[in-house]
Amino acid sequence: MQNITLRSHVGADGNLHLNIPTALTNTELEVFVWLRPIEFSGRDNNKQETFSEWWAKELASVPHRDI
Repeated sequence: MQNITLRSHVGADGNLHLNIPTALTNTELEVFVWLRPIEFSGRDNNKQETFSEWWAKELASVPHRDI
């Protein structure tokens, strides 16, 4: 299993396009996507929470299983 952290932009058409390079070919994948607008947090004088910080918190709350 591989975790990839991305930050992307949704265009005016409302579609999110992701191009994710992998070392895999001809392989079925199960893909999980969480979407969350990036907002300002109340800490550090309105320092913006990075996607990586948010993602780490989200992953900590997800039950893990061995694949």
